[in-house]
Amino acid sequence: DEQADDILLATEIEYEADNLNENPLLARIARRFRKQGGKVILVSDMYLGAAVIEKIIRKVASDKVYDHLFSSADMVISKRSGKIFPALEKKLRTKAGRFFHFGDSWPGDVQKPRLAGWHAFYFPVSEAEKLERRKKLMAFITSMDAQGLETRTWAKL
Repeated sequence: DEQADDILLATEIEYEADNLNENPLLARIARRFRKQGGKVILVSDMYLGAAVIEKIIRKVASDKVYDHLFSSADMVISKRSGKIFPALEKKLRTKAGRFFHFGDSWPGDVQKPRLAGWHAFYFPVSEAEKLERRKKLMAFITSMDAQGLETRTWAKL
């Protein structure tokens, strides 16, 4: 029912906030860019909408370092398809060549925006971060196993 939906969503927000950290380098770059008059736009390619993502960011980040936040969940088009980039240009009334996209997914964050005429920079996840994610994933799976819940078919990096 609706109450269960609210409880699950609140749990998801808390879980994400507990397991995410602000990237200090990217936050510093964003602050400096905004100070110089630039606009910082966050584009998420996940199943949560922008309003929920914003709640998570508020719990994780020290301050707001962006001007706009978009989610492929709200727009129903993804970065990987490449279709989100022209849609954002139209929504923001800005030409492709004026965007500079940072991301950790080669196809969705670099190849597709470049094909759309955007500038793009590959910012891969560090090996240390990948190891930390694997550890947390295994702890989650073990916790679910103890409760008799099967997560191994979908809980993957």
